[in-house]
Parts: sequence; C-alpha cells; structure tokens
Amino acid sequence: MLIYAYNIKLSNEDISNFDNSPNKIFEVFIKFFADNLLRELKKGIHKTYIIKNENLKMLKGKYLIEKNFTNFYHQNIHCEFDEFSPDNEINQFFLFAIKALMKYSNYPNLRKIEAIFDEVQYKSIDIKRLKNIHFDRMNQRFNKSYKIALMILNKLGSGKL
Repeated sequence: MLIYAYNIKLSNEDISNFDNSPNKIFEVFIKFFADNLLRELKKGIHKTYIIKNENLKMLKGKYLIEKNFTNFYHQNIHCEFDEFSPDNEINQFFLFAIKALMKYSNYPNLRKIEAIFDEVQYKSIDIKRLKNIHFDRMNQRFNKSYKIALMILNKLGSGKL
C-alpha cells in the first residue's frame, strides 16, 4: 500500500527484508529518501545567487558610495556582489533533515550527503512553520526528496513513528 501511495520503487528483495514493525518501515523511508537525494546530488548540488555586502581590499561587484564616504581612513572598499553559492534554503532544509534522521538511523548514505553539504550553513527549521519552498525548473529534481523528507519529519515531530 505504501509503495503505491507514495510512488516508491522497491524491489521484491527490499520488501522481503523487513517485517511489518513500524521501525523497519521507517528505515525503508529513510533509505528511500537518502538514496533518492544522493542520486540527485550526484548530478550536482543546487546553487543560487546570493547578494553579499562586504568590506574588501579590492573592488568586487558594485561600489557602494554611501558606505565608502564614512570610510576615508581605511583601505578597504565596501562592495555589493552576487555569489553563486550552495547555501540556500532548499539545501539548508535537506541538511536539517539529514541531521535529524541521523539520530534515528545509521544508514551510510546519510553521512555521504552530510559531507556533500559541507558548505551549507546549518539552521534549525520549525517544520510546522515551514514556508513552502518554491520549485522551479532549476531545482524541480529535488521536489520528490523534499516531499519525502517533509513527510518523515512531520511524523517525527508528531511522535507517531
């Protein structure tokens, strides 16, 4: 029933390896989530442009005149520039989900995914207040992993494993 309800692709060998206890089914969902996310991350991590304001030695991007008027005696220049970074909200959500699931499972792909997200800043996320992440053509491939992680985290938060 779960295979059809969530469109999960499991082999007969995977089905025969677990009994019907809730913890085993929970392990199957964690395995499915981790395998699906790792498969998508092998194609490339999702990156977006982030606007940064920094005080640099060299000009990078846009020169901020109003901030540099107060900067007469310093040798640094206030600049605003775009950076193509993996530190965005969808990757922060996945990192939060991975760290939460690592408390319940020691599946090796969870550690691999955590290593891939080494440049992503960890933020604690309240699942009940989570705004919907906008999926476009650049990150649509992560939508299935997002829905599975959200389902698992909602079950963890409600205490119904």
